[in-house]
Amino acid sequence: MFKFFRPKKEEIKENRAYTRAKVYYLVKIQKPGESREKMVLTSLKNLSAGGACIKLQESLPVSSTLCLSINYPGSDKPVFAVGKIDWVRKLDKDKGYEAGLSFIEIEDAMRQEIARNIDFATKKLKELE
Repeated sequence: MFKFFRPKKEEIKENRAYTRAKVYYLVKIQKPGESREKMVLTSLKNLSAGGACIKLQESLPVSSTLCLSINYPGSDKPVFAVGKIDWVRKLDKDKGYEAGLSFIEIEDAMRQEIARNIDFATKKLKELE
């Protein structure tokens, strides 16, 4: 379900409160106030209880917000969240962009479930090492 990674020292300094896991979940995004017809289907690159990295076709301004509807495994309905964009990076070879965002609105129960699932998977992976 989750794939974990450790960033290289020369990569961006990490100041995260939650463990992040590599994932490939589908997510629908839209800017607040836009109609449902403007929703865009994309994917999460990684996820934590505090935020996510998403793939984008266009660059969006840092500090802007997005509404997310995440297809979360094990949940019978999508997880809804609002995220603030912390950074945007252009991907190589015209593959679009990726953006890191922090959740500014998400149900506490879902935040806790995400954290529990990632922590459980992390412990299981360590046991296998």
